[in-house]
Amino acid sequence: MTRLRRSRPVEATDPAAALAAALEDAPDQLSRAKALALVCRATGWPVGHAWVRFDGHWRSGQDWFDLDADRFAALRGLTLACDLGPGRGIVAAVLHLESTRLLGDLSSLGSDLRQREADKAGLADAVGVPVFGDGAVIAVLEFLVTSSVEPTEEILDALRAVGDLVAPPAEVVAPPVTITRPVDATHLPALPMKGFPWQQVSRG
Repeated sequence: MTRLRRSRPVEATDPAAALAAALEDAPDQLSRAKALALVCRATGWPVGHAWVRFDGHWRSGQDWFDLDADRFAALRGLTLACDLGPGRGIVAAVLHLESTRLLGDLSSLGSDLRQREADKAGLADAVGVPVFGDGAVIAVLEFLVTSSVEPTEEILDALRAVGDLVAPPAEVVAPPVTITRPVDATHLPALPMKGFPWQQVSRG
């Protein structure tokens, strides 16, 4: 498959330091959309998106941020219409340990169609950040990147801080999207399986 080779956003060489600096000026509470924008702008990670739980299913919260609208238009359309059921892909990975996950390939996207479009756009890895409400994960912030992110304590702490700033349940829950043509979201199981390519990272 041919990947896009035109100019693309430059990711920070030290995303942990860049994100920590951005957090110093952040307000005490962030909407999902503002959290995505803060992380992407600070780190240079080109795509941010939020999944929310609604009526037993994980669906797009309709929050999206990217650094190149033309390049990611197809991926955005697929993602905003996607339903991951009780939890597939990156959502399943985050729910499994209830912590930030750094996933080493695009099979974490939970949909063959999303995986193909992400690959075409030059994306390679994914980062998932839990948002908690009443002791449970109520949203997952998903970031797609062009190169691997080292699972250092600094980046995990910074990402956890972002998740902690996202507004409580009233801001997190979103109504379902009406989908006239179902999007394939059956590529990955809802529960972890032996051999699934997750980079297991837990900070307790």
